[in-house]
Amino acid sequence: MREWRKSGDYSSLEEFIREKTGVSPEELITPPKINPAAIPGLCHAARLIEQSVAAKTPIVIVGDYDADGITSTAIILHLLMALGAASIRYAIPKRFTDGYGLSEKMISNVHDSLIVTVDNGIAAAEAIEAAQQQNNRVIVLDHHLPQEIIPSADVLVDPHVEPDKNPFTGYCGAGLSYKLAELMFQKLEGKEAEKQWANITVLACLGTIADVMPMLGDNRRIVKDGLHIMNDEAALQMLTPGLQQVILLADGPYTEDTIKYKLAPILNACGRLYNAGSSAVVRQLMDKSRLTAVQNAVQMKYINDRRKELVAKWMAAIKPVCDKWIDSPIIVTGGYNIPEGIIGILAGQVAKDYRRPAIIFTMKKGEPHAKGSARSYGGFDFSKMIEQILPLCENGGGHAGAAGLTINPTNLGKIRKMCVEYMEASGFKADESIYYDLEVAPTECEGISTELVKYAPYGEGNPMPVFLVKGIHCHTRRDGRCYIRMGMDESHIKLLSDGLSVVAFGLAEEYIQMGAPSTVDVIGDISENEFRGVKSVQVLAEDIRIAE
Repeated sequence: MREWRKSGDYSSLEEFIREKTGVSPEELITPPKINPAAIPGLCHAARLIEQSVAAKTPIVIVGDYDADGITSTAIILHLLMALGAASIRYAIPKRFTDGYGLSEKMISNVHDSLIVTVDNGIAAAEAIEAAQQQNNRVIVLDHHLPQEIIPSADVLVDPHVEPDKNPFTGYCGAGLSYKLAELMFQKLEGKEAEKQWANITVLACLGTIADVMPMLGDNRRIVKDGLHIMNDEAALQMLTPGLQQVILLADGPYTEDTIKYKLAPILNACGRLYNAGSSAVVRQLMDKSRLTAVQNAVQMKYINDRRKELVAKWMAAIKPVCDKWIDSPIIVTGGYNIPEGIIGILAGQVAKDYRRPAIIFTMKKGEPHAKGSARSYGGFDFSKMIEQILPLCENGGGHAGAAGLTINPTNLGKIRKMCVEYMEASGFKADESIYYDLEVAPTECEGISTELVKYAPYGEGNPMPVFLVKGIHCHTRRDGRCYIRMGMDESHIKLLSDGLSVVAFGLAEEYIQMGAPSTVDVIGDISENEFRGVKSVQVLAEDIRIAE
């Protein structure tokens, strides 16, 4: 039985908000609006685009294959169409053959054009120099950390290059693309411009949540505006049929969790499983034909279902190997023929299940390269450890929470040893405890759920608080049981009490083995649940026990 522990010294939701966000509840709810003209480089980018449109210069958008890069590309496409650009095309790197971001290969045939990179470019100094030698001008819109060499782009917009000069540094690629559009749409009017702006707002909302950006400051406005359109039937009709049909793959009402857990994985799945899959997603988002939009949205859902199956299959395959390293502060392992596009998901799942950082590699017999993906856990900062092991890697990089590596498979053992030694020296220990932030009584849950709505959207930088709810008395059903088993494998349970329900995913057997108690203590999230128009209060349980 894992220990339950209280995190922090909070006695109220307001105290929790202040501590976790660094601002007051009032400041969180009403963040200052950022003037796009105040973002360094954005006005210069707007002028260069206007000049190129007026001169009918071909414009090439270079995006990326994740949801942020896909939505960023679609935003710039909508912007250029609204401006009346004559010649527009986009290029998304092929995940398995091109790798990340702008490369010389991608722009080898691009001359006398304007190139706009979105969600990439800050690390592409050589490719940008090559592009300029081909008489191209280059605008970089990126949010990644700058490397040692800053590219000599004609315009560089990256809040992390000079953070002190930026009013807000938390934008993703879609957020920066949105701010550029916000600046340039000030001169546009009419019904068509209104439609383009609705698409841009929803796309920026999707990209911001999918890229796990902080739910603070200007990002909150972007996300709230996007969710408002998604939940307004009339406003939803302004979106392209392609974007509409993707949204309709999930049931409303739409929240940040809908995007995080349902829509973002669908946007990412095609690029994870297929080399050029992300380009097809951009086409879908821009599609104006309802017939093909419906057909392709169904195909996207099928591909995501296939992605889920692959993740489940390979999680089962690597679990015995991971179990061997249960006493290690980090799990560093791999397998042959794991699809490259899912190793990041596997690393994240292993980190979550084993409650420690993880690096998962995929390799093929006879090949001299293995690709790996790292995910952190418990606040451990990966970045400095990655610097230590880079001499043993062919290439790699990352940040505090995640990293990507390419290695010679013969170095796997050495890399594991270095990682373990680094983590032991850092004092990191895997923590099996389950933490909660605030304790409330069952009778307080309804009021809490109402109050929580005020501080949404939740996410990075504004986490949803975890509650300990003691003494929940559950109703006994006609069959004598106080629980309902759910799911195809009946591994989930639902308990009904006065004014609220408890849903516990994957805990059915554990609950029954403890005697299926009718009065329980629960650690979990409290939320409003809506089913067929009826709202109720729900505790989504992370762990459950017999009441003390």
